[in-house]
Amino acid sequence: MLIDKTLYGVNLPPNIFFTGAINPARKANSSDNQIHRVDYMVHELPQSLQKLVVPYGIL
Repeated sequence: MLIDKTLYGVNLPPNIFFTGAINPARKANSSDNQIHRVDYMVHELPQSLQKLVVPYGIL
């Protein structure tokens, strides 16, 4: 993560910023009829990042 606005010790210009998105980790249940993708896996967030989550519901 970039937290000090530098990359390899070089200051980033003020017009460069980063955004991110997090897929919610949901527990699968046996009655879930959704097709599960096998090309990626969503893991639970580390506790240090959980306070950054903003719930938007289902978009």
